[in-house]
Amino acid sequence: MMRIFLALILLLTSCAVQVQPDLESLDQDKDGFIDDIDHFPLNMNEWEDADQDGIGNNADTDDDGDGCLDSADEFPLNPLECVDTDQDKIGNNTDTDDDGDGILDAVDDEPLNVNTPDQDGDGTPDSADSDKDGDGCLNANDAFTTNASECLDTDSDGIGNNADTDDDGDGVADGSDAFPLNSSESLDTDGDGVGNNSDTNDDGDACLDSVDGLPLSSTECLDTDGDGTGNNADADDDGDGCADGSDVLPLSSSECLDTDSDGVGNNTDTDDDGDGCTDGSDDWPLISTLCNDNDLDGVENGNDAFPNDATETADTDADGVGNNEDCNDGNANVSTDHHEICGNSVNDDCDGSTDEIGCVLQIVGGTFNMGDDSDGDGEGSLTSQVHDVTLSTFYLDKHEVTNALYKACVDASSCTAPSSSNLTYGVSAYNKLPIVFVNWTQASQYCTYAGKRLPTESEWEYAARNGATESTYAWGSSAPTTTLANYFDGTTFGFLQDVDQYSAGASTAGVFNLQGNASEWVFDFAGNYALTTDSTVTNPTGPASGQITTKIYRGGNFTTLSGLLQSKDRFAIDPATQSQVLGFRCASSTATKN
Repeated sequence: MMRIFLALILLLTSCAVQVQPDLESLDQDKDGFIDDIDHFPLNMNEWEDADQDGIGNNADTDDDGDGCLDSADEFPLNPLECVDTDQDKIGNNTDTDDDGDGILDAVDDEPLNVNTPDQDGDGTPDSADSDKDGDGCLNANDAFTTNASECLDTDSDGIGNNADTDDDGDGVADGSDAFPLNSSESLDTDGDGVGNNSDTNDDGDACLDSVDGLPLSSTECLDTDGDGTGNNADADDDGDGCADGSDVLPLSSSECLDTDSDGVGNNTDTDDDGDGCTDGSDDWPLISTLCNDNDLDGVENGNDAFPNDATETADTDADGVGNNEDCNDGNANVSTDHHEICGNSVNDDCDGSTDEIGCVLQIVGGTFNMGDDSDGDGEGSLTSQVHDVTLSTFYLDKHEVTNALYKACVDASSCTAPSSSNLTYGVSAYNKLPIVFVNWTQASQYCTYAGKRLPTESEWEYAARNGATESTYAWGSSAPTTTLANYFDGTTFGFLQDVDQYSAGASTAGVFNLQGNASEWVFDFAGNYALTTDSTVTNPTGPASGQITTKIYRGGNFTTLSGLLQSKDRFAIDPATQSQVLGFRCASSTATKN
């Protein structure tokens, strides 16, 4: 525009010069511009200085001095304009729609771009669109306005929530986080919408967290013993080793039982069973019906026939043997404490059999004439003076003690073995032979083991002479024969025979082999008969020990001649002797063993 204006002036001037040739003097540099309007009157190459900077427009690269080089300045002589983006001849500084896109610059995100952006293609330019990326998230709330796949970035870590595995940055993955957008919460155990950090009852079991032993388990509240298993599932809530089902005080680790149900646990209670008998003196502190029970068999002492024997409580027949051991509670004469009585068909000793070897025969007491008066003067010899003896009823073994019976005593460690010279001992084929090669002490020990004793000399003779009958032999007065006894008949020596042989020679009471077979130890020391002033003696036991060192044996044996088989014949020997011909049988004062 300025250039057109100047050209018009130049044209007028030229016309004037032609009309008035004296005007030439008014254009000193002859550049066609009079000096009055020529900013450079002496420089024919310059005449205009639009920005008044002293540099003519021809030389000046920014004529209007607006900072926009003339080469790019669409308004080189207008210091207020430079660019005209939409070429509408109105500079951008003045133009309200620089790019001519119909969107005022004030709301145009790209006021110099005629192609208005519309990211989401919804027909609303981004500059006017409240959701540029069309993700449904308003720009004001969209942390990623140019990313349609992201909206929020809760933890501000630069990763949108859709891509972020921990939106709130609390260290709990979103998949496990009940509050993925709340960094102060992650769990909501009871699903009540209140996070566990804020919830006072995390598991919703009506048990506040402050008292809940398992605050994240809705099925548990208490964990009394702190073992990690709640009381509902714990078989021993208080951890005292007593299962809840049997624990009267299941929440007290110091108590389990309350036997008398008085509300005081047994550990504290001084009378657990409430029977009035304090625990310290109560033999059964947990049974209210029992207090004093010495043998702890469950029966009070006052009702226990055997208060010190736990295996027995009753004795129906009052025989001193408890019903458990007694095979016949209705018969006081039948029990394990009785000897087997021979010939009565009763199992007297409760061993399961009757009348076996080892049974005892009752020898009814009485008075008999004891001693030897071979010369018939009625006086007898000094050591065997004839005298009256009165005996009480006693019991005597029917048979001599056998190898088998003696071995049972050895096996029970109550007897010592016979001399090794006894080759029949311990051999089953010889079980019924009489035991021999035992001394007086061994014989006495066996009888004690069997609940008996050795017979006295007077008892032995009384039985062998059939009491007051005073027979010469056990079988009577007839001379010995080999069918009556096992003795030496003067021709051939025999040997020991089973103790139940020679029944024909048994005594009237039924005692076998009182003559022959094996000689038999008796209790007495050897010596003069102990006589009273009236020459009558009751139950004598022989001289006192120490007067004589030998012991009496009786009866003869399989090596004895018939002349020494009489019932009155006496023999003495050192009590330590062990002989092949010397055995024994036992006696007792009663049918019982004690």
